[in-house]
Amino acid sequence: MSGAHRRRSMSLSLDKALDLMRRGARLMMMHSDRQYYVVPGGHLKPADAQAILNRPDVFAFDDGLFPGHPQSWKIGG
Repeated sequence: MSGAHRRRSMSLSLDKALDLMRRGARLMMMHSDRQYYVVPGGHLKPADAQAILNRPDVFAFDDGLFPGHPQSWKIGG
């Protein structure tokens, strides 16, 4: 089984990702493979990552490697 296929089959659910983020985990985009992960937690499907990014209570946590280009997000204030 390829790494990409294994990731897709083992992706977190949207509810699980949100629960982890409410407990302090961060949503992060990994530039190496252009995928989103909840850290700590696991891989997210692109549609679930986008649903999280669209929430009004989610905001950029830092710029990551490039100023003005967020790479991680957190939930709440």
